[in-house]
Amino acid sequence: MITQNSPDTYPLILSKLLSLSRTKYDFGLGISKIEESHFSNTIRMLQNNRT
Repeated sequence: MITQNSPDTYPLILSKLLSLSRTKYDFGLGISKIEESHFSNTIRMLQNNRT
């Protein structure tokens, strides 16, 4: 049983939280990048159709 004041638990919990937020952030970044490229492709198509 790990006691509350054990110093080993804090880095473990912190690294777990960090890795969780890191994956969430990367996931959001990936989605925004995909949306961005899709958006710019749509604009390019619209501009090409106009000329």
